[in-house]
Amino acid sequence: MRFQKRNVGVKYLKKYLTKLEPLIDAKRKDRKNLLATDKDLIKYVCQGVTNILHGKIPINTETKHKLKRFRNKLHDLCDSNHSLDKKIQILNQTGGLPAALIPAIITGISTLISIL
Repeated sequence: MRFQKRNVGVKYLKKYLTKLEPLIDAKRKDRKNLLATDKDLIKYVCQGVTNILHGKIPINTETKHKLKRFRNKLHDLCDSNHSLDKKIQILNQTGGLPAALIPAIITGISTLISIL
């Protein structure tokens, strides 16, 4: 889901959005199980983080301030040198990263869909 060099269709964005929807309402224990079993879901989240950091997914200033606290962890999620197990560990940590991150990605994508 890299938006940098190509036009992304609405159909693709809706597919991406439906993949992330189970994470929105999931409780912490359920989210851990989802992320541990579905490796593609982790890749989707990491691609969303990459696009947020590069400014390809628009987010408002309030969300930016919430995510600023997790700046190092967000960069770790984007880093290709980290294994999937390390990324799972980062996403399953306590402290609010998934609670702030997942809605930011989803609202950004939904605004992109409405623009397209």
